[in-house]
Amino acid sequence: KIYGKYQWERYDLMVLPYSFPFGGMENPRLTFISPTLIAGDRSLVSVIAHELAHSWSGNLVTNASWEDFWLNEGFTVYFENRIMEEIYGKETADVLSYIEFQELEKELNEITNSDFPEDTHLKLNLKGRDPDAGMTSIAYVKGAYFLKTIEETVGRDKFDVFLKGYFKKYAFKTVTTEEFEKYLNQKLFKPKRIAFNTKEWLYKGGLPSNCVSLSPQRFQKAQKLALKVSKGGQLDQDIKMNSFITQEWLVFIRGLEGNISALKLKEIDDKLNLKGCGNSEIMTEWYLISIKNKYKGVRPDMEKFLMKVGRRKYLQPIYTELAKSQNDLDWARSIFKIARNNYHSVSVKTIEEILHGK
Repeated sequence: KIYGKYQWERYDLMVLPYSFPFGGMENPRLTFISPTLIAGDRSLVSVIAHELAHSWSGNLVTNASWEDFWLNEGFTVYFENRIMEEIYGKETADVLSYIEFQELEKELNEITNSDFPEDTHLKLNLKGRDPDAGMTSIAYVKGAYFLKTIEETVGRDKFDVFLKGYFKKYAFKTVTTEEFEKYLNQKLFKPKRIAFNTKEWLYKGGLPSNCVSLSPQRFQKAQKLALKVSKGGQLDQDIKMNSFITQEWLVFIRGLEGNISALKLKEIDDKLNLKGCGNSEIMTEWYLISIKNKYKGVRPDMEKFLMKVGRRKYLQPIYTELAKSQNDLDWARSIFKIARNNYHSVSVKTIEEILHGK
């Protein structure tokens, strides 16, 4: 309905073992997915939308090199959000997109202050480097916000016509960033006489000033509750796990950062059981704030999680946070020594570097 006919005849999902290191992998006709997506309440289906969207961006039209990786993932995150809007409405889609933007801002800051600040460009230079270096939220989320900004500038109807034409012209071909830039100017901006800072988006660092801005009102309740609790207040009596969607719980947990005691975290856990709720996104975020604030009550659940789940998205931040203090590092190494046999080599390599250095 949105981007034209599905070109691959059939679409299936295969749930792989917990050792699978990714949320999903977009093989044509058969998407591999992690069992961590099965939360019991359909709250993590955006990953399914993402992998399905790859049937157009990535599989039908493919990036020519890893330096053009954003052409796969930026388009796919944008399409994923459009699919979620179609199913759940704009309000929910904006919530999903905004939480990704928060994560993008954090990673932009980290990369800007790293040895490779140019990795905040959409078009990368990976000569002599591991292609994994380009698999950051820059390609995914900055790429998506580039497309969101174009949509806001030209209008959704015009942008959709352009995108359908793009997929028709380049179907079953590879594309470079430069080729896309040329096509974008020829087919959209020049005919409409629109001035747009395309080169800044593609070849410069950071986020351009015209980046579209989202501020979903639904986040405000979660943010206010986090502020109240972090200042010593109690959780409202009517607050339950189904009071918020996953992304709102992430906002709540992140909003607790600062001077919050382990005792207060235990109080929240006693009411909500965030440490063992079954939603991997929420559990990971809860483990992170618990490590930072010395709440050891999560350790039995976190140990089970680290022993069972091999998805790198969750393992990497947890082990990274544990590595920041010697006591936690020793504990993490003891867990990893056993758990590594359940992890894929991709995850093992990443965690070894975190816990033992390169």
